[in-house]
Amino acid sequence: MNSVGLEGKDTQPVLRDYCVPFLSPFYHVSASPKPKLREHFACLMAKVLYKKLCLHRLNQEPQFLREFEAIRSNDKKIQNCSRFYRKNHPFIDEYGAMRIRGRLQNAELSYGERHPIILPMDKLAESTLRDIHANKLLDAGPQHMIARLHRKFWPLFGNRHAKKVYRSCLICVRN
Repeated sequence: MNSVGLEGKDTQPVLRDYCVPFLSPFYHVSASPKPKLREHFACLMAKVLYKKLCLHRLNQEPQFLREFEAIRSNDKKIQNCSRFYRKNHPFIDEYGAMRIRGRLQNAELSYGERHPIILPMDKLAESTLRDIHANKLLDAGPQHMIARLHRKFWPLFGNRHAKKVYRSCLICVRN
């Protein structure tokens, strides 16, 4: 994330500042009977999702440089020796993000749920955990937090960081 200047920063304000001003006039449009407005809204939402994917890809590359090179070069020697490969079976999708290939490959789920994006646990991933914990799950426990996060992402050492986020929450500590 150094190349975009987001090292150690939360991505939610970035997405809010850059994407929401373009989308806010169109929130009511998604249910609109006018097909041109619906198409325009769908196009804007696709752009937002692509920007999020680019942010995660930029976060992955410095953390997994050796793994990216091994996958691109199809180096079997590294793939057989590395615990990361044996455990996660990573691949690079068409957008350049590293995802996990696993047992859910044939399930009737969306592509993002079958192949979650690998998240290196750093400030960006921890801020994503905090956002999910506080805003979306209303202070649920660490197991529920990780289960919810696994729908889109696969954080490395996620359980450890979920417990850390849970213990740092004042509301959860008091209860």
